[in-house]
Amino acid sequence: MDVMPAWTLDQIAGLAFGGVMLGFLLSAKQVDIQFAKAQRRQLGLCEECGGLYEPATCAKKGCPKKQGGAQQGGSGGEA
Repeated sequence: MDVMPAWTLDQIAGLAFGGVMLGFLLSAKQVDIQFAKAQRRQLGLCEECGGLYEPATCAKKGCPKKQGGAQQGGSGGEA
């Protein structure tokens, strides 16, 4: 019967590095979303659409563009 050799330090380090890289890969999208929302908030844009769409089509209830539209007579309370 063959016995599997013990793991070497470089194999353990490679496995740990691969696990860390996999973690970064899986969390990259969420980190990007959080940074984008923070930048949009600083610029006074809607956190969801970024001000790219018409205020009436934005799905977020507290959209700054809708609130601006409501001040001009728009229907900003609907969502």
